[in-house]
Amino acid sequence: MERAGDAFTLVTPEDHEMVRELEKIMGQKLPKLTLEDYDYSVAAPAKPVVSQRPPRQTLAARGVKVISRPASRFQQNHRTGNK
Repeated sequence: MERAGDAFTLVTPEDHEMVRELEKIMGQKLPKLTLEDYDYSVAAPAKPVVSQRPPRQTLAARGVKVISRPASRFQQNHRTGNK
């Protein structure tokens, strides 16, 4: 069953190249409409940066006691170049 209707796409200035490519593929210009009483000069508010996951807790925050110890002989020799 074939359906008929209108389709509307909202685009931003960044979409200009994509719209031109679509018009090229379709072989015709897409009608462009503007809304009355809409201030097109106002930019959208910046989106806050949201981390994908919460920050990792430090070992101390997880209750793990960290004990420092001297470097192994391999690490000491590697750092100084001694063999």
